[in-house]
Amino acid sequence: MSQRYRMYVSNNVSEDEYEFTNDFHKVYMYMQLHLFLYITFDINNRVCWCMNQSISNGQEKNFVSSALSAHVVLSMCAYGAKEKTAEEMKSALHLPASIYWESFKYLLKTMDVSSIDERSNEIKDRMFLKSESEIGIANKLLIDKNIVVRDSYKEAMESIFHSEITEVDFVNDGRNVIRYVNNWCAKTTCDKIREILPPKKPIEPTTKLMLLNVIYFKAYWQHKFNPALTSMDEFHIDAEKTMQVHMTEKNAFHRTKCCRCNSNFLNYKEDFKIDSSKDYTTGYMHTNKNIFYVNLSLPKFTIETTIDLQKNLIKLGMPTMFTDKANFKDISIKPVLVPRLHVSEVIQKAFIVVNEEGTEAVAVTRLTVTGGGSVEIREFKIDRPFLYRIVHKSTNVTLFSRCVYRPKY
Repeated sequence: MSQRYRMYVSNNVSEDEYEFTNDFHKVYMYMQLHLFLYITFDINNRVCWCMNQSISNGQEKNFVSSALSAHVVLSMCAYGAKEKTAEEMKSALHLPASIYWESFKYLLKTMDVSSIDERSNEIKDRMFLKSESEIGIANKLLIDKNIVVRDSYKEAMESIFHSEITEVDFVNDGRNVIRYVNNWCAKTTCDKIREILPPKKPIEPTTKLMLLNVIYFKAYWQHKFNPALTSMDEFHIDAEKTMQVHMTEKNAFHRTKCCRCNSNFLNYKEDFKIDSSKDYTTGYMHTNKNIFYVNLSLPKFTIETTIDLQKNLIKLGMPTMFTDKANFKDISIKPVLVPRLHVSEVIQKAFIVVNEEGTEAVAVTRLTVTGGGSVEIREFKIDRPFLYRIVHKSTNVTLFSRCVYRPKY
């Protein structure tokens, strides 16, 4: 981060004696906050890894997901949890301490995302980066008119998560709620995802709360691929099967050789990168062993994924929130019509397209490309299943990730 830590002292006693001013406490809290800010980034990547492992489950198919998007929504929910429900969620989500919420508040600022309230001339639910890259992060909380939500919870949703709060009637006005939610979803994703609620499926009458998060990302390559060099080429699905794909090409580009996999890092024009691993592996990518220049061949691809996360979240250690034993008393003072609030489902839709110009993704994903080293030139063709990540370079926060088995564009 660009900020530097400072400690203020006063020499009012004498030239040789110093006493800390009252600002010391503020400085200490500032340092603590930024320590937890970095912990927040690390937590996100750990949750990303755990969720990807749980979701993929050995399936050999194209996949895109946003652990960051799921992490934000689950954190919003965890803020109102108590007792065993809170313990499970905080453990699975690696939420360390109360100051974590303050670090979450600064996460978007660290990623150079403008505050919702500071962009009154833009769409209120969106936050935009400057110049040629764009990232939008939007949160929304829908509350049924029949329950009373604690003021402390509302304040936290607005101040920490920048969430807009809307009161609706899930029981008597379900159709309009579906239309409202899907319109909001389409607007905040630039029409890439138009429906998060099935238009023809009625909302469950017992629904009391709905938490929504959208992450939108679009960026151009720092050095674009030449469309004239794109051609049909073979992609090896496995040792026996191949398919024809649109293969792009680029020269003199950094590659990292790791002890278990080969990785490439493609930079965008802004503070983001895409990291693609050629050799599919379920283990962590190891530290760099060598970096050199390559001629890169990368298939164009488009992926759309819909995920029901309930089973995966239970595997990660959060079963209680889906049962009648769930405790969300820090959300609502007195729920009406149901004995206890509990989570009924967690759904995520994600979309990504990668071509000669750059990347557009909805949910959370980011790939990284960094380098430096020898000037050796080698050929590197990504012509077999590969992993990818889209990463914010300054914080190393993963926006989008997963794998490509059969590239389609």
